[in-house]
Parts: sequence; C-alpha cells; structure tokens
Amino acid sequence: MELILLILFINQKLYIMEKEKLKEKAIQLAGQNLSYGKIAEQLGVGKTTVYNWINSVPGTESEKNVLGSGTTVPNAFENDLNDLKGLKEELQNEFGSDKDINALVEIKKAEFEHEYKMEQLEMERKTLLHQQKMEAESLKSEQLAIQLDETKLKIEHELQKTEQQDSTINKLEQNNSLLSLQLDDIKTQNQIMELDEELTTGFSQQVNNYLGLEGNEITLEEVDNTLEEVEETIAQFKQWVKNANGKKHDYPELAMLKKIRNSLSEMADEFEDSGEDELVFDISSDFKNELKELVA
Repeated sequence: MELILLILFINQKLYIMEKEKLKEKAIQLAGQNLSYGKIAEQLGVGKTTVYNWINSVPGTESEKNVLGSGTTVPNAFENDLNDLKGLKEELQNEFGSDKDINALVEIKKAEFEHEYKMEQLEMERKTLLHQQKMEAESLKSEQLAIQLDETKLKIEHELQKTEQQDSTINKLEQNNSLLSLQLDDIKTQNQIMELDEELTTGFSQQVNNYLGLEGNEITLEEVDNTLEEVEETIAQFKQWVKNANGKKHDYPELAMLKKIRNSLSEMADEFEDSGEDELVFDISSDFKNELKELVA
C-alpha cells in the first residue's frame, strides 16, 4: 500500500513538473508575440489554460501580455523546481537512481496489468459459464417443449381412441337395442305361435266336446260347464287376436265359438222353460257339417 502511495506521489510530482515546463514554454512563446490560440495549438492545451499561465506572472498588464525572450522565471516557479529536485534527491537516496525508481514503477505497472488481465480472465470465465448455463437452459427448454408436444400428441391420440371407442360403444349399444327389440319381437312371435297352437287345440277340443253332446240326454249343469269352457276359450282367442294386431272377423274359428256359445245358451233357456232335469241335445245338420270342416 505504501508503495502505491509512493508511486501516486511520484506520478503527481512528475505531472506538476511537466505542467510547469509547459507553462514556462507558454510564457516564452508569449514573449515572441504569439497569440493565445497559437500557443495553445503548439502546446496541446486549452486557450484558457494559456491565458491563466501568462497572466499569473507578476508585473504590469503589458508585461503580462508580452514577455521578452529574456524574461526570467518567477521565484515561485523556481521554488517548485527546487522542491521537486529535493524530492527527487530524497527518492534517489531511499530507492536508488532514477533507473531503480522507474524499475519499481514498471514492476508495479506490470502487477497492475497482471491483476487487470486476471480480472478480465475471471470475467471471461464467468461470462463463458453464464453462456454455457444459458445454452443448457435453452436446450433444456427445447427438450421440454419437444416432450410437451409429444405429450400433447399422445393425449390427442388417446382422445381420438377414446372417441372411437365411445362411437363403437354407442354403435354396439344401438345394435344391442335393435337386437333386444328383435328378440322381443321374436319372443312375442313365439308367444303368439304358442298361443295359436293352444287356441287351435282349445278350439278343436271345444268343437269335439260340443259335437259329443249330440243325441245324448244332458243336464243343465253339463250345459253350464260346457258353456263356461267355451266362454274362456273365446276370451283367450280375443286376447290372441289383439296381440297379433289382427281383426276378429278374419278368424272364422272365433265366429264358430260364438255360435257354439249361442247354441248352449239356447239349450240352457230350454231347460228353464221345460222344467225338466234332462233333455236330449240336438244339433242341426248344417251347423254340424260346418263345424266338422273347421276341425278337419
């Protein structure tokens, strides 16, 4: 630290000496009747500085503006020069010759330059690390973006598969509904077919029972029982026609059962009118033939 302060002090003194030399030169040029501008241009300083230097010399205004070549340097300037010479001698006594002092200055300068270069290298290293980090982050961001796009594509693909599956399920449900309806229709048709066979059998049985009564002596109870069975068969037949969406007049069996019912009802009325316990049951030949044709 002491060496740095020493070097700064030396530099400051050297700057003062150089400045005094320029000032002395400016005063000499002013003695040659050169303008402030010309003097400033030759010395490489400002016109204001030249003006201040020249006017700082003691004397009359004319003496300040124009100084002859024989003008002596002011005592103050000589004192500064003497101080600088004394400082120089002290430094030489402590550090050696001008050459040694310059060597120290060069060494310190080299140290400063080395430190500056090291700081530059450290800054470059940090900059490089920062760039590498930014590149890594950028690469990572690109990879994440690619993964995100791939994930989006997978999700879209899964959604499409789900939609297709839903569509397939809907179609299967629709087909299942149609099959269920068809199955219900088949069941209904089977039930109708089964009911049709039962009715055919029931009709034939009722006709045969009715024909079996002919020529026999029967009681009112037998007539009522037979009439009840015929009524039940007629009711079943009407229900079957309704389920088949048919019309009653399209079925001659139903009409024939109704004729049998009417015949039995007339026989029951005859029992009430005669007051007999038994009567001979008689069927007309035309009605008998008509019945036989239906059950043939």
